[in-house]
Amino acid sequence: LRKIKVYGALRRFLNWETGTFLADISNVAEVGRFLVANWPEVEKHMADQHYKIYVGKYNVSEEELSLPIGQIEEIKIVPIAVGAGPWVESQLVLA
Repeated sequence: LRKIKVYGALRRFLNWETGTFLADISNVAEVGRFLVANWPEVEKHMADQHYKIYVGKYNVSEEELSLPIGQIEEIKIVPIAVGAGPWVESQLVLA
C-alpha cells in the first residue's frame, strides 16, 4: 500500500484529520481514481483548484502522471496559489 498525503482545503474537504491515506496504486493518475471512488464529490471540489504532486521530493509533471512509481516514496497533493509556477491541474489527477 502507498501512503498518500493531502493538504489544505482538500484535506478539510475530505474531513480527514491526518490527511493521510493508504491505497494500492501504481502511478499518480490512480490517486485521482482512488479519491473519486471514495469521495465522488471531490471531482467538483477540485475542478477550479491547482496542485503540485510530489512522489517523495520529486515534483511530478503532467506527462508523468501515468508512469509507474516506486514502492517507497509517499505521494503528496499540495494546493498552490495561482501564479506560483507550474502545476498539475486537478482534472488531470482525477482522470
